Amino acid sequence: MLSRLILGLVALCAMSSASALEYVPDGTFNAGTHYLETFSGPPERHYLGQRIVRLPDGSVIVGALVPRQEFGAYAVGLVRYDAAGVRQPWTNPGVFGAAANRFLIFDPPGSPLRKVQGVHDLVVWGDRLFVLVNVQMGDADVPLLPPPMISVGHVVEILVFGTDGAFLGSTVVMPPNSPKLYSAGGIALYVPDLTAPSPALHLVYAGTTHGTGTDRRADFVRYEVGSGARLTRLVRRQPNPVRLCDGDRGCDIREIALGGRSSPAEPPRIYLAGSHNFGSGARDHLVMRVDVNGAPVAGFGSGGAVRIDYPASSFDDDRGQALAVTHRGSSLNQDAIYVAGEITGQCSSRAGLAKIRADGTLDPAFGASGTGTVTWSIPGAAPEHTPCGPWIGGLRLRDTSGIVASDGKIALVSQAEYATPPGGTEFKTEALLTVFDAATGAREANSLVPYRENGVRVRHSGTGALVADGAGRYTMTGHVRYFASAAPNLVGRHHVATVRLVVESSFAEVMD
Repeated sequence: MLSRLILGLVALCAMSSASALEYVPDGTFNAGTHYLETFSGPPERHYLGQRIVRLPDGSVIVGALVPRQEFGAYAVGLVRYDAAGVRQPWTNPGVFGAAANRFLIFDPPGSPLRKVQGVHDLVVWGDRLFVLVNVQMGDADVPLLPPPMISVGHVVEILVFGTDGAFLGSTVVMPPNSPKLYSAGGIALYVPDLTAPSPALHLVYAGTTHGTGTDRRADFVRYEVGSGARLTRLVRRQPNPVRLCDGDRGCDIREIALGGRSSPAEPPRIYLAGSHNFGSGARDHLVMRVDVNGAPVAGFGSGGAVRIDYPASSFDDDRGQALAVTHRGSSLNQDAIYVAGEITGQCSSRAGLAKIRADGTLDPAFGASGTGTVTWSIPGAAPEHTPCGPWIGGLRLRDTSGIVASDGKIALVSQAEYATPPGGTEFKTEALLTVFDAATGAREANSLVPYRENGVRVRHSGTGALVADGAGRYTMTGHVRYFASAAPNLVGRHHVATVRLVVESSFAEVMD
């Protein structure tokens, strides 16, 4: 044991302290391999894992896009795994059960033009599962983007299921007959007054209304949650702190998260995150704080909003994509807000993570030189942007699509993209897990997550979302994609892939 400890310490010292740990598939989940799914459908179609939620018993539910009969149209697919990675059948899915109820495929009859464009959030509360989706209702003017992109939809919808799979009903958040386009951000649920004898339950939604050009308006809606699927709208507002979201500037909202409470009788603090458009396609990461009526809270940042600018970005098109909030006790100053997303350059990209305090200032204890921010890139990439002509040989980090705060760590999933080499035919992608110390911003891991069979990388991988499983473990869902060398009917096809990640055992022995 002593020799292993010494060797392990030598190995750690030889590595960069910025990225010491390596995450690998956990052997206790599906025998250490990705769980691949086609929802009992033909393998030559596209299946895309997009969101994941963890239940109190340690099981997880994955929300996916699964193909309908017509090409390019998708429905919502749900699949559940227990803590050991064993698929669990749904006990009451009704007509939406598929393959002996191993899967739930929500594809309502009588809706031939219904096209689900994205599963944007999953939230479990008690014995109910709330699913936030974008839906296109037969308007050919808004084509679907090719997988794995999530495109803008006409309708935002909240589907409500029992955790047994029973469909309870749905609510359209944004009207289907509006000339506007809507894209979903996220949802959160909370009890507004913990001291009430019969406490109510509220659901808050955040997203974006799309106008012409770069016109984007933040949307906030609050509902009272009744029995079954009943949602009664209490508030709808378009928060516009210090007129940041006016005209050709606009705000794209991707996430919503809850902070702490000032007292048990008061509701939690509410934060929204995304991007601020400030003209000519340029963007910064954005965080807002709003009250329960959607009004910006003036004491947060500048009039209720904080913009995070990464000046090293050559093109200045920085897209905020992921939000997590932690809090301790009831003190207002105990909220810690983390926002992450792309930092787009000419040919290769990095991602950035900022830590913001409850007053809207960047935390000077987080990141290098007291900036409150950290950046990272694809392992092996140049530290700054790589100039290029045609996009050949370039690297970029895209779609920081998931974030979770747990056990004093911040974990994010992104997608690493490698351009086709000269004369090549393959566009390579890889899922990437990056883990930081939540207090200091020190990077502890930056691990690519390839899909392998018998130790050999046999498909490309991509990310959707992740959850924390405790003890430094994370379960990630996304997709794998066939190589160009696959059978012609499988080339480029995506299948849902779910894997649990854990620190590689040799590192774990040293850290213990």
